[in-house]
Amino acid sequence: MQIAAVNPDSSPASRFLDFMPFLWYNNADSSARNRQDDAHNYSEIIKIRSKNPMANESKDRRSIMKICAVICECNPIHNGHAYLFRRIREAGAAGIIAIMSGNAVQRGSLAIADKYIRAACVMACGADLVLELPYPYACAGSEVFGTAGVWLAACLGADTLAFGSETGDAELLQHAADAIRSADFISAYRERVRAGAGTAGAWAETYREVCGSSLPGGANDLLAVSYLAAIGKHRLPITVFPVKRIGSDYRADFLPADLPPSATAVRAYLKRTGRLPDTGIPEIAVRQLEGARADGRFPVCEDAAADMILPLLRLAKEKDLKHIAGCGGGLSGRLCAAARQSTTGSELMQKLRTGNYPDARLRRTLLFCLTGTTDADLHTLPAYTTLLAASGTGRALLAGLRRNASVPIVTKPADRPAVPEALRQSRQSDLLDALYTLAMPQRRSADWFFKCSPTIDLTTIC
Repeated sequence: MQIAAVNPDSSPASRFLDFMPFLWYNNADSSARNRQDDAHNYSEIIKIRSKNPMANESKDRRSIMKICAVICECNPIHNGHAYLFRRIREAGAAGIIAIMSGNAVQRGSLAIADKYIRAACVMACGADLVLELPYPYACAGSEVFGTAGVWLAACLGADTLAFGSETGDAELLQHAADAIRSADFISAYRERVRAGAGTAGAWAETYREVCGSSLPGGANDLLAVSYLAAIGKHRLPITVFPVKRIGSDYRADFLPADLPPSATAVRAYLKRTGRLPDTGIPEIAVRQLEGARADGRFPVCEDAAADMILPLLRLAKEKDLKHIAGCGGGLSGRLCAAARQSTTGSELMQKLRTGNYPDARLRRTLLFCLTGTTDADLHTLPAYTTLLAASGTGRALLAGLRRNASVPIVTKPADRPAVPEALRQSRQSDLLDALYTLAMPQRRSADWFFKCSPTIDLTTIC
């Protein structure tokens, strides 16, 4: 595996110059350069380029890792995420694009802070550009989640995908990715899922059956395998940069003394005490989150969907739910029956929970019921992504991406493409956002996110 050869001590502006030819200098269309908000950045880039010793080197001498993508949730961000961004920068990445889940996350719950707050934290901790991995992809199983994420990364021109990994072993992860793409694995896996097994459990059991060994690592490695499988399946021109994870296990619910905590532990501490931990989260992110608390936007009730869906399920019939994603294997009937016997969302979850129906699958299915999400919605690739935050370097990167990226980047609903795939994605995303505002400490109107704007760092990239 090749990674960037740029001096890690070089300035952000110098690193940014390494991918500028791809974005601007070889593009005959100069209209965006004349935009007032980017004119200063452009002139400063020209000044620095004349002083940059790499500016006159041949193309093959420049950094291999030019634009690095990170698929993340940061729910909430902690020192482990900051470490990942720092390692990517040290490896020579000129630009870092975070493709971050929106207001719902992969475990099937609502994010503890809304997408704009979390994006501001991610930008402050090292990303240049934060774009949304939209609903419902952000709330799907690892195969759909991984495919949507790497596809967006490729459409945005990223040449590298970085991720945290329990093993940090690219060869081992690639071997696992090749195995799960085999016909034997796919057939056996689908049979288990049709029989009602949870996706994670079905993966693990099928892998042991087909390969004679266990899947590598933990939750981060499982996602990494999904990324690599999607890259191979779609033949995407992306190399990977695994960063060995430090700190406590992904599922650990305690705060370690001297190592980065898991996001699970941070959420558990917040739920238990009502406050953020004193250590483990970058100070700048703590300020962002506390500001959101003062504004009634944080912390959000993660499991509010179960309470929201209860009255609807009581009125529903089994046939009404069979088209909903995740409701196969008899779960649609089980949902309706459990709702009639439950008085709270937590009681509903308790009655539904079995070995074949783990919590993550149940939470996803409840959200899909609320938003009417079907399998067709999950297996259509994202039609656009939304800008959530941009640093000074990110703004200049964005100007080039708006011309060269093969997926639209929008900042407000009016910018969304008027094509059927985008309209379907918009409907799903808007429904989820409308529900999310009811889970905030201070409730908002259903269209509140229509009025939100991305966080833009107005400082120069120099």
